[in-house]
Amino acid sequence: MGKRDKLLSKWENDPPKFAPKEQVLGVLDYHFKNQYEYKGSHIVIKHPKLKDYPEDYGPDGHFVVSVRGGQQVKGVYLKKLATTISFLKDLGELG
Repeated sequence: MGKRDKLLSKWENDPPKFAPKEQVLGVLDYHFKNQYEYKGSHIVIKHPKLKDYPEDYGPDGHFVVSVRGGQQVKGVYLKKLATTISFLKDLGELG
């Protein structure tokens, strides 16, 4: 299991209270290249396959991660991100 996979596993199963924004952006660059926007205090992640699950990801297949103080991401958002990455991997949508 690589470093990135260990990090995602930790976020999914036992997320820390906060993680640095740069760490989250690194994960997003790897898994969601050109599929997210970071503006101000929010990161909006979009993936076309998530449109099939509007009850969890909205009708346009997006979810929002808040950035606390412009520097940190709360554990609840880390868990959602890690769970979404695992979900998309299970669907064969992410490598």
